[in-house]
Amino acid sequence: MTGAEVKKRAKNEVFRSAMTIVDEVMAKNTTSDPLPCSLPNPYNLSRADNRNRQGKKPTHLRDLTFNLDKNHVPDDFLL
Repeated sequence: MTGAEVKKRAKNEVFRSAMTIVDEVMAKNTTSDPLPCSLPNPYNLSRADNRNRQGKKPTHLRDLTFNLDKNHVPDDFLL
């Protein structure tokens, strides 16, 4: 269940650190009882998450010719 929840949250939070998402999900799903050895490795979950989100992140700009989408710019930006 942990991996599925990480994947679901990561899909909506593309720009957050994968390890931060994994840490939050692991903290929420574990109790104060001794940890079972069947928990997934957080590093592996983080790597899988980054690999899954790789195609969803925008590409880096290679030059300064691009179209600015003004719907994503706040109204009071650089008045």
